[in-house]
Amino acid sequence: MNTDKIICFLKSIDTDYIEYLSWTTAIIVTILTLITIIYTQHNDKITFDLNKIYKELKNELVNYSSSYNQKFSSKLNDIWLLNSSQGNYKKSLLFFRLTLVLLTFLWLFASLKYIFGTTHLGDKIIIICSTILLITVFITVPKLLVNYNKLDFLSDDFFKLNSLINFASENSNSSITNSIFLKELLSPKLIIKNEGHDIYLDFQQNINLENYLVTACFEDNSGKKVYIQLVINNKDKQRFLFKVNRESNNSLRGIYNIINNSVRNKNKIYFLSNNKNYYFTLMKQTISQDEIIFSLEQFSSSSIPLPVKKINDKKKNLLSFEGKDNLIVYRD
Repeated sequence: MNTDKIICFLKSIDTDYIEYLSWTTAIIVTILTLITIIYTQHNDKITFDLNKIYKELKNELVNYSSSYNQKFSSKLNDIWLLNSSQGNYKKSLLFFRLTLVLLTFLWLFASLKYIFGTTHLGDKIIIICSTILLITVFITVPKLLVNYNKLDFLSDDFFKLNSLINFASENSNSSITNSIFLKELLSPKLIIKNEGHDIYLDFQQNINLENYLVTACFEDNSGKKVYIQLVINNKDKQRFLFKVNRESNNSLRGIYNIINNSVRNKNKIYFLSNNKNYYFTLMKQTISQDEIIFSLEQFSSSSIPLPVKKINDKKKNLLSFEGKDNLIVYRD
């Protein structure tokens, strides 16, 4: 009974409205085609530039020397910027795909009107084959556009710290070690400032890397420790602000003094990316009473201490005194 009602409903659809669907489909597909052509041409130029820079980068890695540091960082950042500019192209493809999916359902529904409206087998075959052909085009075209100008080397993990370290090592005949990449190419700096009741941290890096953790440990002569963990996104410079919880009796000036009076060979920093950890000692440069700059000093292969592992597990920005993260809170 329900099937009979559905068939009667489909037969009752006026062909004038299906003709209206034909006109709207033609207009929509024409507009989408023009948009896609424009963005595809733009994306084609970006892809050409990306491939060119990528080849130059690989050639320079083969003959790597410290004089290439700035060039290497600059080319990697160029790749990151060009890849970021593909955002509009990807959005247009998404819109194109969603529109064609909707048109697929509309035309599938409209074709049933003609299928149930005729008893002639030949007519049914023509209607079914035409509908299948149309739907195949709607489904296949977005997939072809997604794969058009696709760059194999630009995987989702390309700008992850661990992936870039492996890329640099493999293409430089292993002359770029973990230590060289982090210290000379990434060359991160941690700038700590005490401003009023707050502590500001500026994290600077030469390469736009994304989604990795930086955990620093500072220890003074009395054994007091301060831990700082930062979640780094794809920016060359990030600022973090830390405040004291209202219920805490600790002042940030005291925390800052521990960092300022920390012992050089006891200051350490850990980089965590894709479950791989890299560890350095830190070199301190005091700029003023309220500003300190830390940079990488010596690479180490020592195991990661338990307090740092526990902080890593939190995967969030935090500043803690003696490993107690309930004293200090992070503010955007």
